[in-house]
Amino acid sequence: MAGTGAFLLLASASVFIAVRWDQVPEAAKLALVGALTGAFLAGGRAIRRTLPATGDVLFHLGALLVPVDVAGLSLRLQLGWRQLLLTEGVVGIGVLGALAGVAGSVVLAWGAAASVVVLAAGIASVTPLPAPLVLAAAALAASLLGRHRPAIAWAAAAGLAPLAGAVATGVLRTGSSGGTGVLTELGLAGRTAALLALASSIVAAAVLGREAARRHDLALVALAGACLTTGAATTWANASPPREVGLVVGPAVFLLIQVVAMLCQRDGFWGRPARGAALCSEVVVAVVATPLAAALLLVAPFVDEGLDLFSDGDGWTPEPAAGLAWVLLAGGWLLAAWRRQGPQASPAAALRCAVLDGRTVAFLATATGAGLVVGTASTIAIATGLLVVAAAVVVAASTPSGVPTSGRQEDHFWALPVMVVGAAAAWAPFVVGLSHPVVSLPVALAAAAVLGGAALAWSRAFRGWVSAELAIAGSLVAFSGGAIAIGEIGVGAAMLAAVVGAWGTGVLVERAAPLAGHLARASMAVSVAGALTGTFVEIVAVAAAATLLLVIDAVRHDEPLIGLGAAAGAPLVVGSACGAAGLAVASTGLVLCASAGLLGGLALLCPARWRLPILAAGAAGLGAGVPRAAGEPARLAECLLVAGGLGVGAGVVTRRWVVGHAGAAVAIVGMGLHLTVGGVTASDAYVAPVALQLVVAGWQLRRRVDPPSSWVAFGPAIGLLGCAALAERLSGGPAWHSLVAGAVGVAAVAAGGWWRLAGPLFLGTGLLATVTLVESLATLAGIPTWAWLAAGGTTLLAAGIALERSATTPVEAGRRLVDVLDERFS
Repeated sequence: MAGTGAFLLLASASVFIAVRWDQVPEAAKLALVGALTGAFLAGGRAIRRTLPATGDVLFHLGALLVPVDVAGLSLRLQLGWRQLLLTEGVVGIGVLGALAGVAGSVVLAWGAAASVVVLAAGIASVTPLPAPLVLAAAALAASLLGRHRPAIAWAAAAGLAPLAGAVATGVLRTGSSGGTGVLTELGLAGRTAALLALASSIVAAAVLGREAARRHDLALVALAGACLTTGAATTWANASPPREVGLVVGPAVFLLIQVVAMLCQRDGFWGRPARGAALCSEVVVAVVATPLAAALLLVAPFVDEGLDLFSDGDGWTPEPAAGLAWVLLAGGWLLAAWRRQGPQASPAAALRCAVLDGRTVAFLATATGAGLVVGTASTIAIATGLLVVAAAVVVAASTPSGVPTSGRQEDHFWALPVMVVGAAAAWAPFVVGLSHPVVSLPVALAAAAVLGGAALAWSRAFRGWVSAELAIAGSLVAFSGGAIAIGEIGVGAAMLAAVVGAWGTGVLVERAAPLAGHLARASMAVSVAGALTGTFVEIVAVAAAATLLLVIDAVRHDEPLIGLGAAAGAPLVVGSACGAAGLAVASTGLVLCASAGLLGGLALLCPARWRLPILAAGAAGLGAGVPRAAGEPARLAECLLVAGGLGVGAGVVTRRWVVGHAGAAVAIVGMGLHLTVGGVTASDAYVAPVALQLVVAGWQLRRRVDPPSSWVAFGPAIGLLGCAALAERLSGGPAWHSLVAGAVGVAAVAAGGWWRLAGPLFLGTGLLATVTLVESLATLAGIPTWAWLAAGGTTLLAAGIALERSATTPVEAGRRLVDVLDERFS
């Protein structure tokens, strides 16, 4: 209660001096205030023993009236506001500090501390030094002298003073047209004060940081950060730095934060806030810089095409400062990855682990590419940088033996490094392709080598399909580079280089990842397909190169399955060569079928395990040749004859009778078409090949364990050809049809008698008798009827005499004949 009363008395004195001071005589003014001050000080000191509370209140009232006395005296002496501030500050520090020491008063001690702020304002008003800088220096001195609480208060006031000055300036400018002159003289407004705000905030932050470490108080750390941010923002807003500095300062701050966090990670107190600040800066950089870097990489192919990056009208010009900014960001991100590995991690181990960390490797790759885009404005440099980044990731992620440094072998652990390597290597040819198409081919081949090296180096860390995907990606990148360069070097050279690139990728990875090698070879088909858009000569060159490389690999690995790829390419080589030679389409089909025949003969000379790719090449030739010959019946007939012959040969060699008969059926169709083209109308000419196939089929059936009768096996063939020949003869055909029928009969009788085959024997005999009857019919028609009756009677009489002499009835003679035929014929 006494304190409240003292406060009201002090307030009344202040109001009185401010309002009624001019109404009091000059001599009475100072006397009144001085008398009250002395009375309160003496009275309070005197009654402290009997009335301690009242005495302390009166004593503090007298002490706090001292600044009022000084203000009154200053007005009496007509001092300016600058001298008033200096006087108040000096007197407040001296008197209040002394009285605080005498009375042991905390209130008076803080009053003396507040007087330091007034003194700093006074010094600023009469010197070029701004008040915040003077106050920060006082805080530093107090901290060094062990005056910790005042040091914290002064440092906070000095650090946040630019913010208070900005707010006051804004209020004054809003309320009236002026009023900021005093703030400018105090160093709280104006350009000079703003430029020095960073210095005062650094000193204030240093003091607060020192006190925070002493007290282990994170709140003071946050206050120091706020002071530093305030000073930096104030200086930056008023400095108007050049664009180059503006591009670099943010990344430099990020790098500085990471360096500080790296240095403080062993510290028990500073490690925690440093990690928090580093994490916050990483989040900001990731959110802002990553999309920007990706966008820059997407527009990288256009940097040589006049695209204006900075809107200066000069097109896309190099900005070394922007490139340096991205380098600083990449360096800071790399330091962050190193810091996350712990203080015990060596730089080399930290680098390898950083490459295997998806967040780090993705940002490093994009930041490097973006730095090259803005820093060089050269697509060649950008593409080279992307390849270097991809190769560096491959090298850094593997030990010298090619085994991953981490014990984690899961595929998802490697997903982002693989994606980074694949994306960087694959994008490089496209970056340079728009402005320098010729350069895209060597860049693509280098990218294929990088991807192949990745598949080789990481083969033990991946499952087979991942290495295979890298190898296939390398082959496709080589093809892409060739496709981009087609306009400059032609289809043949471009696709030939792509074929060599795919083959080289397969050779590179085949030992560590056989599956990847096979798929890389298979991807040569894409380049061969791309060559189909060129001339016949270019197609021959590319297809022949791919076929030859596959043959070499098949022989080198002693692996016939690789030769299947060459088998697919051989018909393309032959067909394109025919096209280059000017052959017609149908003639090209015949040549393809003939080449298939040659390959079939070659297969007979090769070991059995190598016959599959050779026969596959022949089959591919037939499959390509027969459709090409379909336009001309004569060529088609010849192709079918060749195909059928190959089928028959394949059936004989492999002892697969179904294959042989299928080939024979194709040959029969070809023979029929050939006869039709030749104008042959005789039916026995068409059925002769069919009869021959039926004879072969019957012969095969007779070789079975349970063979059918010779009637079933050979009867259809004899009846088909013999009846067809007789039908042609009876329909008025020439005599040679009877000759054909007779020849069939003779052959059947001879075969039946030699091999004891009843069916051919009797059918042949019947056929011969029929032929004889047909050819003798004109002559026999003139013999009288009685002669025929006499001949028949004579024959029957002779037969009866023979049966009687042998004591055999006709029935028994027939049975004996059947038995003989059953025993000796089949």
